[in-house]
Amino acid sequence: MLLLAAAIAALALAFFARITGWTELARAYPLGSQHHGEYAPTGGVVVGPSAWNAPPLRAGLDDAGISLSPIAPFRPFFPPLLVPWRAITGIERQEYMFFEIVRLHCGEKAVIGFLPSAVTAAIERRLSEEQRASKSPEPKTPSR
Repeated sequence: MLLLAAAIAALALAFFARITGWTELARAYPLGSQHHGEYAPTGGVVVGPSAWNAPPLRAGLDDAGISLSPIAPFRPFFPPLLVPWRAITGIERQEYMFFEIVRLHCGEKAVIGFLPSAVTAAIERRLSEEQRASKSPEPKTPSR
């Protein structure tokens, strides 16, 4: 009976990983074996257009991007991922079920939402720096 319950739980987790878009994100942006910044526990993360709650996560930010790593029991179904800064196509704040959330758009369909926190403040700062850097004119090289 216990084995049946474990199998049902595993199927449910695999199903949620797929319908939230986590599986697609992890396939597009695998974490790899490199170390990416320091992790901090982060709560209130939702993934996908339907905003399903993600498992308990740790988030890391560094020059490569945003790494999200679920706690150990969830990793077989929600593999760690690294979303590069260049892959974030939009950011917005919006109301969702009585809460303000920060939504990151990664490509056409992928969405990651965070409750405002120190992590989201760092993400917004980094994205505004990236945007400023992309708008600044290229340094001109002297012609010979």
